[in-house]
Amino acid sequence: MLAEFAEGRLVGREALRVPRFVAIRRVPGNGRFAAPDEALEALRRMELDPGLPREAWPFLEVAVALDEPRPSLREEVEALLAGRPVRLVKLAVRLTGSGGALADATAPVELAALAPEDVFRRLYQRNHEGEPDPALAAAFRELLTSVEESL
Repeated sequence: MLAEFAEGRLVGREALRVPRFVAIRRVPGNGRFAAPDEALEALRRMELDPGLPREAWPFLEVAVALDEPRPSLREEVEALLAGRPVRLVKLAVRLTGSGGALADATAPVELAALAPEDVFRRLYQRNHEGEPDPALAAAFRELLTSVEESL
């Protein structure tokens, strides 16, 4: 914005266009968060100009909503982009659970009164939809047993 002042008063203003030297691309592109598979498919289909010099490669933001843990998501995105003329600058992840405090999930209870598996299940439900996958629950029990044996 260009502002003109005369004798301490604003006498004119003009919006100035600021040139963008590097494009910014967003997936899914409409300001929302996409399911992981939807976002990955959009990345596969994304058309990019292979003739651009490296300094002109567009910046990329990817927004994903996770209803369950997906630890490999960043690696999946980077693998799809490998060798393509684009620069990943942001991978935004939104968890689809309630996001509330653990104490808000049910009637008040002392943390010490909960079994570790109950805390795990409640935290999972807070961050994600539904119950943890049986394989994840089994891995948690295995880790818990390992920790308890080392005490």
